Amino acid sequence: MTSDEHCPVILVGGSRGYNALSVARAFGRRGREVHLLLEARDESLAARSRFVRSTTFAPLGRDVAEAWTEWCIEFAPPGSVIIPCADRGLEFMARHRAVLVDAGLRPALARDDVVLAMLDKQRCYELARQMDIAVPRTESVTGKVQAVSVAMTFDLPFALKPRVSHLFAPYANGSSKAIVIRSYIELERQVDWLVDAGLSMIVTEIIPGPEHSYCSYYTYLDDEGRPLVHFTKRKLRQYPVGFGEGSYHLTDWAPDVAEMGLRFVSAIGLRGMANVEFKRDQRDGSLKLIECNARLTAANELVRRSGVDFAEIIYRGALGLPTDTASTYRVGIGMWMPMHDLLAFHELRRSRRLGTVTWLMSLCRPQVAAVLDARDPGPSWTKFTQLWRWARRWLT
Repeated sequence: MTSDEHCPVILVGGSRGYNALSVARAFGRRGREVHLLLEARDESLAARSRFVRSTTFAPLGRDVAEAWTEWCIEFAPPGSVIIPCADRGLEFMARHRAVLVDAGLRPALARDDVVLAMLDKQRCYELARQMDIAVPRTESVTGKVQAVSVAMTFDLPFALKPRVSHLFAPYANGSSKAIVIRSYIELERQVDWLVDAGLSMIVTEIIPGPEHSYCSYYTYLDDEGRPLVHFTKRKLRQYPVGFGEGSYHLTDWAPDVAEMGLRFVSAIGLRGMANVEFKRDQRDGSLKLIECNARLTAANELVRRSGVDFAEIIYRGALGLPTDTASTYRVGIGMWMPMHDLLAFHELRRSRRLGTVTWLMSLCRPQVAAVLDARDPGPSWTKFTQLWRWARRWLT
């Protein structure tokens, strides 16, 4: 290895994310020094990993970006590669790239204007429509009167969704990405607190189709816009059901998902990491774009263990090193999140959309563990204590 291949790594954002843990372990096993910049003190899995050299939390009451910038200027190891692991980390890097470069750091490759556009759900949908890529019907709303007026033109149920997801996260219930509205009385109640919180929202139709209709395309585009790898997967289930984090992921190969995903990220000029999520509309089988993430996702360990190490590609791209990419990967590999999938199963069974035998049969395939690792027990113990507290609340 050259000295460049031992450069330290700074992972930004994703206090509760599985992706930061996956990346920290992969880099740590290669002998690279790993540092975390996190939003707040909570039960971060990655922070418990033996492969993490230091963890810095933004102090309570202080602007997160300001605290991270100060640490990068004063304490970051020179020449470190910076990789975002959450939307807040993406925004931080997009708005502070020049400062980070001046501090001698090497942020992951990206086009910052495109990254900021993808963080705004309404802007993402507008760009998709311009290139004739189907999206859910959405309307951006500000203020209670407009929100109620616009929402009345949507068929029930519909959803209220944040334009910028990470600003909604502190208010979200669990891992929910949206609020499902099933009655206009519920709409009045939800709009009140959303307006009071000052959150910019969109009203969106709910694309009909089961949970396994969600599918994703992953790639990495170099400086010239050339895709270095193609990868697809789908969710089998998620929690909360409808709008939530994946509780069971499965690798596959879907050519139409890859074609449409690549067409979208190429047309908008995205560079670096790209993940485009679609939902297949059960009314006509068409793909509808749901979101585009210019970062690693919660399923990173599944993607890596299936044969595509995007974190390594990002790292080498930031350093200008040659990249060997996998031309194939293993399909039919699952990644199961037990706590959330049990909740998803309970909800789906109660609504008679999933039977017990079908659920158990879906687990009978090769699996990748997102957290459990005998060589790095800290995160596993943290997750076990979380599961124990959850089980006690659920059973009482």
